[in-house]
Amino acid sequence: MGKTTTKASSRLGTLNLYNQSISVPTLVNFELTTDLTIGANNKGTGVIDKKGLVFNKTYKFLAKLAGSKKGIESTKIVWVIKYMSPSTSRNKFITLKAITVGPEFTLELKDKYKDMAGCEIEISCHMQARPKKSVSNKYFVHNRFRYFDGKKVLTQAQQRMSKPWLIDQAQSSLCGMACLYYILIQRDKNLYQKVAVELHRTGIYKFSNGYTIEPKSSMYDIKPTDNNYKNMKMEEVDWIVLASTRSSESNLRYDGIETGSFDQLGAVNWMGMLTRMCQEVAGYSSVKSYDLGLLKTGFTLLTGMHSNLEKLIEIDKKYKSGKKIIIMTDPKLIYDNRGWRNPTTIHWVVYKGELRLLNSANNEVTGTIENVTRLSFKIYTWGRIDKIDKIENINFTSNFYGYIEA
Repeated sequence: MGKTTTKASSRLGTLNLYNQSISVPTLVNFELTTDLTIGANNKGTGVIDKKGLVFNKTYKFLAKLAGSKKGIESTKIVWVIKYMSPSTSRNKFITLKAITVGPEFTLELKDKYKDMAGCEIEISCHMQARPKKSVSNKYFVHNRFRYFDGKKVLTQAQQRMSKPWLIDQAQSSLCGMACLYYILIQRDKNLYQKVAVELHRTGIYKFSNGYTIEPKSSMYDIKPTDNNYKNMKMEEVDWIVLASTRSSESNLRYDGIETGSFDQLGAVNWMGMLTRMCQEVAGYSSVKSYDLGLLKTGFTLLTGMHSNLEKLIEIDKKYKSGKKIIIMTDPKLIYDNRGWRNPTTIHWVVYKGELRLLNSANNEVTGTIENVTRLSFKIYTWGRIDKIDKIENINFTSNFYGYIEA
């Protein structure tokens, strides 16, 4: 117990000196009384063994003070939280302060503190009356997708910056989202990395135009070791980016896990939505969609192969002029060794040019298109660039519904 000696005097009459002992508590240390939670260690190994703080949980800290009980309960304690954000602080510490009466401090880790995610925070405290005597401890705040390894997510994002065709929807129904980010990378690859890293870290990404990606909160608790996640066969960054973006747009509360027809329906990418997102997310200023007979069910009543070949020739010209083209088709158009989830569903691909029109003798058609019996062109889909060729007697009435140009 610390003691303070006070001297006082009286100018009335004889000088009177006396000593008075006053009890002042002394700060010894503080401790976190709430259990920490296990999450990814973010070393690139995928191991889940790191303890840290998680969001939507309340943490209580208790300062240890020596002194009388009455003195401790009335003592004012200054609590300071310092951290360095990888996205907002620019190598400078952000400082938050709170003052409590008594030794207990409560931190409710809500969305307003989302910038602390993925950071080591230093918490210190001192008695208000003794600012120079403080104690401090450090804690890690888990990324919002706390079970997903941050180093793996960053590495995968950087790979896709130079090779956007690595984006793979795999066994999910997120083909439209894959195409969306494929063309986003072609316009601004650094923006793609920001989206991927910030979504993983804070669970939210807000674009400069105000558009915000915020998935269903249950997605934050999914583990890469969960069977339902593993069945989708998606790499970490693809699932976080594609599924989060689609979940944010879903009226059916798509949660990133597809275990049945209803889940797949929630992930469907409708033309109007995808057209709008090419502007709001991918950042293209002029985007148009062309519905070639699309019905509400996602199928078409197009008639005549020749008119559709004319549309394809038109698409090829637009592609050569610098336009980004996303085609709505069905998986029957594409030979895929891994098959597809449902051959009757619509599918989005990115057109990559190299259109060839061939006749029955496998020669290039330079004149009338009535002689075309085969064709080939390149597309992006399913984590790679495919070349579709030697499709004999192709019938466009069953597999070419419309397209978006950006």
